[in-house]
Amino acid sequence: MRIASIAAPALALTLLLGAAPALAAGNSRGRPVTPGQSQGKAPLFPVLPDGTPVETSTARAQFTEGTDVAGADTLDWSIDIIGGSMDRFGILRSSSLDVMHGEITRGLGAGFDLSARLETWNRGRVEQGALRQSVEESGYGPTSFTLRERLIHSEDGPSACIGARLELPGAASGPGTHVVQGALFLPVTFSIADDTNLTTMIQGAVVPDVFDTSRDLEGAASLELSHDFAEHVSARCEAVSVWYGEIGRPWLGVVDASVSFDPAAHVGLTLGASGGTSGGARDIGWFGSLNVHP
Repeated sequence: MRIASIAAPALALTLLLGAAPALAAGNSRGRPVTPGQSQGKAPLFPVLPDGTPVETSTARAQFTEGTDVAGADTLDWSIDIIGGSMDRFGILRSSSLDVMHGEITRGLGAGFDLSARLETWNRGRVEQGALRQSVEESGYGPTSFTLRERLIHSEDGPSACIGARLELPGAASGPGTHVVQGALFLPVTFSIADDTNLTTMIQGAVVPDVFDTSRDLEGAASLELSHDFAEHVSARCEAVSVWYGEIGRPWLGVVDASVSFDPAAHVGLTLGASGGTSGGARDIGWFGSLNVHP
């Protein structure tokens, strides 16, 4: 089967990334959680008063992958000039600022394409408590490579692809991942009306442990409804559920919605809001980005 051409090596990579550090770390845990502080080699997370680390809802906004695969010798690119997000968990605040993130996709033929994404600079900030004590990290972000294979393509029926992503760490002082990560994802898109699509996706990934330097397996499922109102105007709404194979890290549920449009030729603007729950805390967030594209 063609699916095995990408699934088998990607699955082996995912399992290897997850198992090797865990075997090395054993069952030991890192130092106690300090509110708002990045733990070990894990990303920066807000931490609830009871010590529970929680992921912001905007971190999963626009999570669902598309099923389009670039044709042979096709080259596509986009640059996010600036983007950011703000989240609020009661007295906790989290914000991010992203500058000059670029992505390029090349069609390889035979139903494959390859994408590379470079995050030039990121900043993450978490404020805790009534005194608004803050922790901030900044630096160049991760570099990721994504290989996709088209499984089904239909104008009127379902379309599907399978993909594998490898993410390399950025700056040690940055807010993103500080270890190599891997993921395997499978999105399926259904055309339900003119210019309206419903996409569902499942993903398995290897992510850094919040408490120490090991890695854990993560599962996620999402459902996205999108509609194109005009050639350069679209809207989408998405629901995401994430489960972690890590003791002490709670399930995450997110709903987000956004509108994307081109205010000028080759210039795109996306604005959106998200809401989520994690560790019994409710999160409200806002996000946006400005990009240039062909």
